[in-house]
Amino acid sequence: MNERNENIEGTAETQACDLGVKTKVILTKNADFFGPGLFHLLQYIDEEGTIHAASKKMGMSYSKCWKLLNRAEEQMGFTFLDRYNGGPHGGNSKITEEGREFMKRYEALLDEMQETGQKIFEKYFEKYFT
Repeated sequence: MNERNENIEGTAETQACDLGVKTKVILTKNADFFGPGLFHLLQYIDEEGTIHAASKKMGMSYSKCWKLLNRAEEQMGFTFLDRYNGGPHGGNSKITEEGREFMKRYEALLDEMQETGQKIFEKYFEKYFT
């Protein structure tokens, strides 16, 4: 067996050990409107205090962040953020109580679905674990 085949086999063994499953939850109504991207954006807004700073932290355009937020608010019929524009010290944004509750429910749903997904994954792919 040559060195190239050994490396390929080694890679296959490594891949078998690393076999896993990921769960991605996207909420939809008339359109997809809430998923990991918006969830993380809201977390960053909570940490940073502004949409602008959160968009930079995510590496996402400011306008795309606004589009995500506006779509979610339109679909749900409530605001996720209280926005305070301009002023001498710039604006800021704060997550509303309803927005925070929605985020908590999304996170709980995601956690439960990941647990369930892991159990189902193990049921069907157990033979591939090393």
